[in-house]
Amino acid sequence: MYYIVNSRGEVLGTATGAVNTEDLTRSGSIALYSDLNLPPSEVKLTGFPDKPQIVEHPKTIQPVLKLSTTAQDNDGDGTPDLKADGRSTTTLTVTAQNPAGEKIEAAVPIIFRTTAGRLAARTVTLEYGTASVKFTAGRETILAHITASAVGFDSADLAIELIP
Repeated sequence: MYYIVNSRGEVLGTATGAVNTEDLTRSGSIALYSDLNLPPSEVKLTGFPDKPQIVEHPKTIQPVLKLSTTAQDNDGDGTPDLKADGRSTTTLTVTAQNPAGEKIEAAVPIIFRTTAGRLAARTVTLEYGTASVKFTAGRETILAHITASAVGFDSADLAIELIP
């Protein structure tokens, strides 16, 4: 695949067939061959202008949040459940992890959201890579979807079934 590069070293596009180098030269651009076969958004140009080369753009992998609950799956359907009585509670715990699954001792604010029930706090700061908040079931029998998010982290989701 050929990558079309302008005079400022920006990758403008690609070509898979023959490239008219005269037209490119007139516009101040060049064509660089590469075996990568990736879209322009996934490559970068190095060594420009002396020895230009197309290389794969390094991917940034964000740390992740893992969300767990002390609620048990009492009915065996794979989803933790709580009695929908307006009083039953569980502890939600979020843990910050690097992409390899190792705990990160970050101290960032975590934002919790739920579609049902109540959270004791909407924002809790990680301490030594973990944070917990109390969740109280509502009175409606419904599936509560809970999300934990933080800037710079992939968010975490959890469902709790609120049962009669």
